[in-house]
Amino acid sequence: MIDLLTAATAPTILDAALCYRRAGLTVLPVTLNKFPEGISGHENIQHPTKSQIQHWYQNPRYVGVALRPGVTSQNLIMIDCDGLPVYEAFCKTFPQLTETYTERSGSGQGMHLFFQVDRLPDSQHTPELKSGKVAKKGIFNTSDLGFEIFFDKGQVVVAPSQHKSGNRYTVEKALPVMRVSNID
Repeated sequence: MIDLLTAATAPTILDAALCYRRAGLTVLPVTLNKFPEGISGHENIQHPTKSQIQHWYQNPRYVGVALRPGVTSQNLIMIDCDGLPVYEAFCKTFPQLTETYTERSGSGQGMHLFFQVDRLPDSQHTPELKSGKVAKKGIFNTSDLGFEIFFDKGQVVVAPSQHKSGNRYTVEKALPVMRVSNID
């Protein structure tokens, strides 16, 4: 079982990043722009070392940590709901998927739901969602519905990262990460 809560409640961003790493997840440092600025080849980083992480966080511009979903993070996937109305609609539509570890974004409006899947979708030949939208390069892009499913590419900023508003990403539901067979 993936433990996100210990990392999300760590006292510093460095401590959080190291906790996420110990949990077997791929971490990246991020700035207030939610991007690993200045990290050459960041899209190819799979398992940063402890010393790499410590080196990154010596730079004060890195005020957050992001997780890379997929095989390098024990098949962790993240559903990013952009806005509380989207999250509420998601919960009504998929009530069976709501009892999982969930974080609130630093804006206070976004919600991230976390799952561990037994089988990741093939990012090159991803099936369509019921909404009819097709994934692009490891991300189900459902922007018209207001959420994305990150499963093989990109990164999602996580608690206790700082948001540009000055607020932090926080734990909304301190539940275990739900395990599901697939997201096809």
